[in-house]
Order: sequence, then C-alpha cells, then structure tokens
Amino acid sequence: MQSKIHSLLESLANTVIGYVVALLSQLAIFPLFDIHVPLADNLMIGAWFTAISLARSYVLRRWFTKRSEPALSPQEREALDCLRALLALQASTDAVPPQGLTQEQARLWQRHWQQAGRALEMR
Repeated sequence: MQSKIHSLLESLANTVIGYVVALLSQLAIFPLFDIHVPLADNLMIGAWFTAISLARSYVLRRWFTKRSEPALSPQEREALDCLRALLALQASTDAVPPQGLTQEQARLWQRHWQQAGRALEMR
C-alpha cells in the first residue's frame, strides 16, 4: 500500500513536470490561435491550474489506494487491533514465553506469535 506522503510526492512530481510541459505548450500553441497573454499572466494561470491538478491527483490516488485495500468488518477490525496490542506487548517483553510452560507449549507459543506477526505484516 502506498503511504499518504508517497502519494503526495508522486502527485507533486507529476504536477511539476505537467506544469512545465503545459507552459511550454501554451507559449507555442496560443499564438497559433491568435491568443496573446503576457508571460506573467501565463505563469499565474499555470500556477492555478497546477494547484488544482495537484489536489485532483492526490485525491484520486488516495481514493484508488483506499478502494484497493480489503474491507474489514468491525469485528475483524477489533480483532486486528487487539492482536496488534498483544504483539506490541509481546515485542516489549523480548518474545519471552510466559513462565511455567513446558518446552512444547513454549515452542507452540512462539510459533503462534510468529504467525500472528506475519499476518499483521500482510495487512
């Protein structure tokens, strides 16, 4: 999944490149249609369209990213939150199994924690 910052940076790079291409295109094409705009106005018009393009690109990127994520039911979300809390607690105790477990129980305990950690990484 793409982070919000990564989405913003990608949208910003795309928009800046688009602005330069659009400005050069305007300077070349407008005179062909007998449209004469001072350079300062051309730059300002381009800046407004660039800001609009950046916002549009960012919102669409986040919308598509959100749609590609699997939807969780409230119960699944709650279970996932509990599991994350347990894993955080487990990580803070250096993955030491509880006292009083047999060797087999301790091995199973560690295996379950590892599986839970992998399941969370997939989310």
